[in-house]
Amino acid sequence: MEYLNINKQKIVCPQCGSNDFKAIDKSHIECRHCATQVDTTIIFTDDTNQNMKINDGADVEITNNAKVKIKGGLEIKGGTLIIKDGGSLEIG
Repeated sequence: MEYLNINKQKIVCPQCGSNDFKAIDKSHIECRHCATQVDTTIIFTDDTNQNMKINDGADVEITNNAKVKIKGGLEIKGGTLIIKDGGSLEIG
């Protein structure tokens, strides 16, 4: 199933690029292709800085050897980011 962000744009998996997800709970979806979970309370901005923002209430986990790349920056404003079990995050 495809999901849209708050700007009515398709959400794509940050790991594999797929847009086929299944609901996990009211704020999390899971990629049916690679099992990466996405918190739908995260806002991906469209500005020229291409920053990913994690706001209050968002809990993001990168686990199970997932390799996530963010082209731009990362802002954490009250949410949490956990990287464990072989997960990695590349920013820039």
